[in-house]
Amino acid sequence: MVEDLEVFKVIGLINTGLTYITNILLIYVIVRFSPRALGTYRYLVITFAVFDILYSTSHALSNPVAYVYRHAFVIFATGPFTGQLVSLGYGAFFFALSLSLLAGHFLYRYLLVCREEWMFIFNNKRFLPILIFTWLSTGFVWAF
Repeated sequence: MVEDLEVFKVIGLINTGLTYITNILLIYVIVRFSPRALGTYRYLVITFAVFDILYSTSHALSNPVAYVYRHAFVIFATGPFTGQLVSLGYGAFFFALSLSLLAGHFLYRYLLVCREEWMFIFNNKRFLPILIFTWLSTGFVWAF
């Protein structure tokens, strides 16, 4: 069992390194080569890339492990913050943010294709604090 945890830690660190490389490359390609016609969608994809880096870092620091026995499901941290409840809170926070970010992405695409008159929600900077607050509040609710 201990050997398995060490293997998972190494795999997690390798994945974190690959996440840094690929997402930084993605951000560079978007900033340098994406056409202006993409509009605000560029910022949404950059947000995904930055979030992926943060989520991967969070996962590497907490290194959560799930244990299932009969009807019980337990998650505990095996990373540098082992034994700290805060570590699992980070995991829940970032997991919820990933779901919320995906929901926002699908909403963006739906509005773009089916309800273009509502695209002002994503195109107007006045709505940005509301979008960010909604996104972050989802994570905080899950963390606590």
